[in-house]
Amino acid sequence: MSEFNSTFEIACSRRTCNAFKRAGVERAKIGRILESARWAPSPGAVQSLEFIVVEDPDVKENVAKLVPLSKTIKQAPLNIVVLANLTRAKSRYNAKDAQKYVLQESAACIENMLLVAHEQGLGTCWIGEFQSAKLKSLLKIPEDIIPIAIISIGYPQFVEEYKKPFKYKITEITFWNNYGTRVSPVYDKFEWMGLKNYSETIKKRFFRRK
Repeated sequence: MSEFNSTFEIACSRRTCNAFKRAGVERAKIGRILESARWAPSPGAVQSLEFIVVEDPDVKENVAKLVPLSKTIKQAPLNIVVLANLTRAKSRYNAKDAQKYVLQESAACIENMLLVAHEQGLGTCWIGEFQSAKLKSLLKIPEDIIPIAIISIGYPQFVEEYKKPFKYKITEITFWNNYGTRVSPVYDKFEWMGLKNYSETIKKRFFRRK
């Protein structure tokens, strides 16, 4: 049973996790994460994404050597490498567009994974910096398939005291009808103005020390 009342709560309370418990992740939960990834929107319905689930300690150790956030990789009981199959993407698009669209597809896919993991009580870390060529060699990834990201997943080692992350205000990053017209004149009429006090709700519900 989820502790969240809405997708909105799941999205607004998700945070990056860099410290994990040793406990493994249940197969059913892994399955839900992968299934949510499979149902992410795909440009042209080419479904270019593939995944490598890394649980083996030796493999994990070697992957960690190729990543600046090596401690996160090693500590997480589960790491999922997100791949883009360029052959599949280029069956519909030219090479330049294929590169663009697989990035769009992977972003949507990864966000699904992060939210479904969070909804199941798991922490995640989205890692985009790694030695791509060496990772391909290590995991025996074919030439026309490229690693996009590594998602570390596990149960959070601790619940940190709430720290409100810096975020630009909606009025600073949103325009109306064109780039020059700020959203400010219509902002007060948004039905979701409750967002102004939402961080306090998140603080009370999900970030109390345990």
